[in-house]
Amino acid sequence: MPKKESIFTLIPERLNYSRLLLSIHKRNKWLIILRYWAIGFLTVTIIFTYFLKFFSLSHTPLWTINICILVYNVIFHKLWYHVSDWYEKYPSLNTLHFSLLQISFDYIALMFFIYYSGGIETPLYSLFILHVIIGSLLLPRATMTMMILLILTITATGAVLECRGVIPHYCIAGVLGVHLCNHHNYIMFHFIVYGIVLTTSNYFANSISMELYLRERSLVDAYNKIGDAEKSKSRYVMSVVHDLKTPISAAITYLNLLLEGTLGKLKIEQLRPIDRSKKRLGDAISTINDILQISQLKIEAGSEKIIQVNLYKVFDEIYNDMMIMLISKNLEYSFETDSKEDVFIQSNPRLMKLALANLITNAYKYTEPGGQINVEISDSKEDVVISVADSGIGIPDSEKANIFHDFYRTTISKKKGIEGSGLGMSVVLHFVNRMNGSIEVISPSRLKMSEERPGSDFRITLPKKFKENGLNSTIIDSFEIPWI
Repeated sequence: MPKKESIFTLIPERLNYSRLLLSIHKRNKWLIILRYWAIGFLTVTIIFTYFLKFFSLSHTPLWTINICILVYNVIFHKLWYHVSDWYEKYPSLNTLHFSLLQISFDYIALMFFIYYSGGIETPLYSLFILHVIIGSLLLPRATMTMMILLILTITATGAVLECRGVIPHYCIAGVLGVHLCNHHNYIMFHFIVYGIVLTTSNYFANSISMELYLRERSLVDAYNKIGDAEKSKSRYVMSVVHDLKTPISAAITYLNLLLEGTLGKLKIEQLRPIDRSKKRLGDAISTINDILQISQLKIEAGSEKIIQVNLYKVFDEIYNDMMIMLISKNLEYSFETDSKEDVFIQSNPRLMKLALANLITNAYKYTEPGGQINVEISDSKEDVVISVADSGIGIPDSEKANIFHDFYRTTISKKKGIEGSGLGMSVVLHFVNRMNGSIEVISPSRLKMSEERPGSDFRITLPKKFKENGLNSTIIDSFEIPWI
C-alpha cells in the first residue's frame, strides 16, 4: 500500500518525476516570460489610472511593487540558466523547488498589490485564480491547498483589520459610492465564495494535469515494453545469426584448402568459381558481423559507460587500422582541425570508434582509386563538428533520407556492384542519437572531382558534455505540462 503523502511533500513518492523535470524546467521559463507580460499590464494600468481621472489609486506603492516584481523576475530569469547545475551539485534540490520559489514570490507581491489597490474592493482578486491554476499545473495538489489556505488566511485577516481600522484602507476613489471594507457581511460572503473558487480551480486544474501525467506514464511503460521486446528480438537474432556464422566460416576454411591445393590440384577453370564463392561467403560473414553489431548496440542501449574520450586519439586508431587499405587503393587521406589542443567529448569510446570507423569505411568503400578522404574537426565551447568528406560516387538527393535505414543501399552503389550490408549508417545514427547530437548529409561534397564523382560529406554535431534525455525529452515534449 503506497505511503500517504504529507501536505509538505513536494515530490510525491509514487511519481517517477525524472521524466518530468525537463518539462517543469521549460514551464518555469514560461512563467518568467508570462511575468514580464504581467509587469507590462500593471504598468499600463497604473499609467491609465494616473492620467484618466475616472478614479484614483495610491500610485507610489504600486510603482514600488511593480519595480520589485521586475527585479526579482530578472533574477529568476538569470537563475533559470544555471539551476540545472545546482541540481547536479545538490541532489536534494530539483526544478520544483524553483517553481515553488517563483510562485511564492508572486503570491506575496500580489497580496501587496491587492492591498494597495483597494483591498476587498479591488477587481484584481481574480488574479489569484489565475495564479492558483498555474501553480496547480506545476505543484502537487497538497502543496497548492496549503498555499490557498495561507492566501485566504492572510487576505481575510487583512480585510478584517481594515474593517476595524487597525490598518489603513487604500480605497479606489471615484468608483464606489460606499466603502465595502466596512461591511462585515460582504467581507464574509466574499471570502466564502472566493475560497470555494480557489479550491475548485485547484482541484480541476490538478485533475487535468494528473490525467495527462497518467497517460504519459502509460505511454512510457508501453515504450519500455517495446524496448524490452526489441532487446529480446535482438538477442534472438544474435543467437541465430551467430549459429549461421560457424558453418559459413567452416565452408571458407574448406575453400581455402581447395585454393591452396591441400586437398589436391584443381583445374584452372575451377579456381575462379571457387574464389568467387569464397568472396561471397566472406561478404556473408561481413554482413553477419554488421547484424551482430547492430543487435549488440540495441541490447546495450542506455547502459553504455560514458567517459571523457580524446577525439583525436580515436581518429588515429581508426587510421592505423585502415592505413594499409587506404594505401592499397591509392586514396589520399587528410585530417584537419581548428584546435591546437586535444578535443575531449563525454561519450562511450567503443560506440564512438565504431560509428566514426563506419564513416571512414563507407568513404573508403564508395570512393574509387585515386580519390580523396578528408576529416575536419571544428571545436567550439559547447559542441564539436566532425566532417567526413570524400570524392566518391555520392548520394542522390531523393535517397539521402533513407540511407540511415537498416539494410538500405543506394541505387548507385547497387548499379556499380559495390558490396555492403547497408547497416553502417544505422550504427552512425544510433551513436548520434545516443549522444544527443545531429547529423547532416551533403552531396556533392567539398571534394567533388566530377559529375561521376560528386562525393559525400557527413557532418556530425556532438555536445561536449553528455546529458541523459533522449526518450524522456521526446515524451515530455508530447505532453506539455504533465503533473499530478
